[in-house]
This record gives sequence, C-alpha cells and structure tokens, in this order.
Amino acid sequence: MATTPIGGVTCPTLPAVLRSTFDEIINQGRLAGTHTGEGLGFPATGKAFETVSANIGRFRGELAADHWSEQGMLPMLMQLGLLPAPASAT
Repeated sequence: MATTPIGGVTCPTLPAVLRSTFDEIINQGRLAGTHTGEGLGFPATGKAFETVSANIGRFRGELAADHWSEQGMLPMLMQLGLLPAPASAT
C-alpha cells in the first residue's frame, strides 16, 4: 500500500467514501498511520493512531462556495500521547 507523509505523520493512502448531490459533496475517510517525524508541532512519538475525518463542501455553479471539516485531531493527539485522555466519568 502506498504511504503519504503528512506533517511528520506517515499514513497509508486510503480511498475515501463519497456521496454527492448536484451542489454538495460529503467525504468521510479513515486516517491511520505512525507519527514518524517532527510535525503537528511536536517531535516524533513513534506511536500509531487511527481516526476518522469528514468533509462537507457546497458548490455554486462550478465554484466551491463553502467547506466544513472535522479531522479527528483530538482522538489522534490522545492516541499519540500528546494530550491526556479524559478522566473516567464514574
């Protein structure tokens, strides 16, 4: 499988799931990799992670009009040990 370096993270290149209408497109994908180099503002941790991302785009004619994105950064940073996991709610 091909890999893509993204800001100090080496990730397998994964296909995205797309749904679209005439003026809107929704993309959801899985991002998994290993934090292998300095990036994301932190030195390499060598730890693996897996998270889900989502993008929504809206078009007017042939031009992009709006874009919303959720990249799953909070779970990824917790898996890499760069943020503490939340305390258990007991």
